[in-house]
Amino acid sequence: VEGQSLLTRLREQGKLSAWDATRILLPIARALEHAHARGVLHHDLKPGNVVIHRSGRPVLVDFGLANVRGELNPDEGEGCLVGTAHYLPRDYLAGRPYRAESEVYVLGVLLYECLAGPNRYPHGDGWELPRGVDLVALLFDRILEPLRPLGELIEIDPELEAIVSDSLEGRIRTAKELANRLEVWSRCYAQR
Repeated sequence: VEGQSLLTRLREQGKLSAWDATRILLPIARALEHAHARGVLHHDLKPGNVVIHRSGRPVLVDFGLANVRGELNPDEGEGCLVGTAHYLPRDYLAGRPYRAESEVYVLGVLLYECLAGPNRYPHGDGWELPRGVDLVALLFDRILEPLRPLGELIEIDPELEAIVSDSLEGRIRTAKELANRLEVWSRCYAQR
């Protein structure tokens, strides 16, 4: 896909406006809704796997780790965790199966990062792990340390903050529900 990855855009800009973040991640949530309805889990959601096509349309790429059974247990693959360390869902790190709900959590993380920037964990540039990082310590940080509320970091619309929080806390359980809430927020935002 010709275009720029969300990772590159975030490295260049640091963070995005609420409008731009929603405009990019709403179609990604719809793509996951489509995949999940067919029992497919992407399993490697991260800014590098979201490409903004030259036309401006966001595209979810790299289904190389995709799972077509709709669930992956942490003990499959000879005890290996599958995915990118910064974007492994907390429930999966805690030993529960990787499910569609796990990807809703990761979408919440992506939305959080788009809005607040890369500094949610003190490793590397915030987007990728540098060599020598204690991966076990990082993974325990991910399980034990919840993300700070967005309202403590940036000025944000309370409804959008609630959407992010609800996706991170498991109150939004499907990509369809997340996409629907982002769509409603986007319409209301556009009318302001």
